[in-house]
Amino acid sequence: MAQHDYVIDNSTGQNVRADINSVLQAIATNNSGSSAPSSTFASQFFADTTAGVMKIRNSSNNAHVPVFNLSDGTIASNAVVNSSVSSSAAIDATKLSFTQSGTGATARTVDSKLGDIISVKDFGAKGDDSTDDTAAIQAALNLLQSQTIGKLFFPKGTYRHTGLTLTVSNFNDSFVIQGESPNSTILKNTGTGVNLRIDGITGEEAVYGCIESIQFLGNSNSSHGVHVTEAGRTKFDRVWSLSNGSGSSAASGFHYENAWSPSFLECRADNNSNYGVFLKGGTNHDINGAYFRGGAYSSNTLDGIYIEAATDDDTISGELLNVGFSNNVRNGIFCKTPCLRIIGCFFEFNQNAGLKIGDASDARTLFGATVINSFFDALNSSGTNYKGVVIEEANGVSIDGCNFKNLTSGVEIDSASKNITIGTLCINRKAGSVTNIADVNSTLFTDNTEPLAIRQELVQVGTASINKFRVESGSSGFRFDIENNGTNSANTLFRLLTSSSDEVIFGIRNDGKLRLNGATSTSGQTNNLPSTTLNKLQVFDGSGNSLGYIALYNNWG
Repeated sequence: MAQHDYVIDNSTGQNVRADINSVLQAIATNNSGSSAPSSTFASQFFADTTAGVMKIRNSSNNAHVPVFNLSDGTIASNAVVNSSVSSSAAIDATKLSFTQSGTGATARTVDSKLGDIISVKDFGAKGDDSTDDTAAIQAALNLLQSQTIGKLFFPKGTYRHTGLTLTVSNFNDSFVIQGESPNSTILKNTGTGVNLRIDGITGEEAVYGCIESIQFLGNSNSSHGVHVTEAGRTKFDRVWSLSNGSGSSAASGFHYENAWSPSFLECRADNNSNYGVFLKGGTNHDINGAYFRGGAYSSNTLDGIYIEAATDDDTISGELLNVGFSNNVRNGIFCKTPCLRIIGCFFEFNQNAGLKIGDASDARTLFGATVINSFFDALNSSGTNYKGVVIEEANGVSIDGCNFKNLTSGVEIDSASKNITIGTLCINRKAGSVTNIADVNSTLFTDNTEPLAIRQELVQVGTASINKFRVESGSSGFRFDIENNGTNSANTLFRLLTSSSDEVIFGIRNDGKLRLNGATSTSGQTNNLPSTTLNKLQVFDGSGNSLGYIALYNNWG
């Protein structure tokens, strides 16, 4: 180690020679030492033995800059900074090292690190809402589908394109397509096809695909937002599909057909010209295990969610939890498949029904549906017949703990439905009226093995009255009618009438008095028997055989 001030002093020949040798020693060892030389010059080398780094004096002669490590000649820390790198410089990422922070992390190349995720910008996509990014995004999708497992990332931006396709071909094709958020990552379809189509191969299954944090935005001429077929168990997480199609261009937000078990978590499908979500089983796969949690499906031309089994054996065994449906032109949910459970959902302003279970125009019978703790409100709907739940050709439907407001009928049940249970209902949670708690066709009672079970408590929380529960079978049948429990003791609590002339057959007043008469209008009702000839009630067994009579007396008030 040697350093020198690089000044040769006047002296005797021997001393001058020694001074020259010291200068040469300093030059030969690059001014090495444990501290910087006392005499410094611009571009002077300094081998810093304390730091183990070769340094060079900067051009301003006010600091030493690290160059390389003395031990192995590798580039020293902070030796290369951004300002010192030419814009034309290129270093292969396989030659650069990356080590994650944390105990146990091991070094790998930057090339390996960057390969963890595919970005559409790796293929030239701009996401500037101006450039046509179709070719760039499709190239990225092609790479994704060639890998067994992979993730395609869309950074924040609006990506204009004319239609995209991803084909998955075997059981192990687990893929992830991810954006930053549905507000900031938008795939904007400017063409007439599907925004993103995901196709499996007939007879094979692609499972556990995931699309998350992306908005699919259509146009008035586009087809579906996302179309999935034969690519089962696809999960949509915070995905929005909006404004797809209009008029004759019937397009759904999500079209999922002939594929297993879709999941929709906090998704939206709004302003689509067909359905918000269309789910249908197919020849190769039913749609077992469909699951919806949170999210909203609103202002669609048909239904918010449409679910149909391909055959009677096709079961969905699915669940909707805390999902909202509003302003759909037809129904919030139209369910034509069995084994569906609806919990804590919110239905408002849907123009036909909040929920329709089964279909009278379909020869098949729907088996098994449960509706729990859900709210139905038709306020501001543009129509004259607002319904909470409509049940057609269904067997085994249970409705419990639900809340109905501003409806013509809370629950409407057709004559072909069987084993319907209506549990505790909270009617009129706020101001508004439900004209009928339930409209039920009386033929439900013709077979006591297929009953309508009503175990409801008629609860009024708001200010409006509860009008009536009724069962009627037509102009020639009878009507079973419970009117509101008013303050007047003469108001009818229970009565059995004919539907053709409202003739009272049997009634009970609020004060408990029996009402029987043969009057032709309800205004002619009396507390006593109308004549001495009507003085007994005939009793029958379950087969219709007479068991005799119960005597009645005119003075029994």
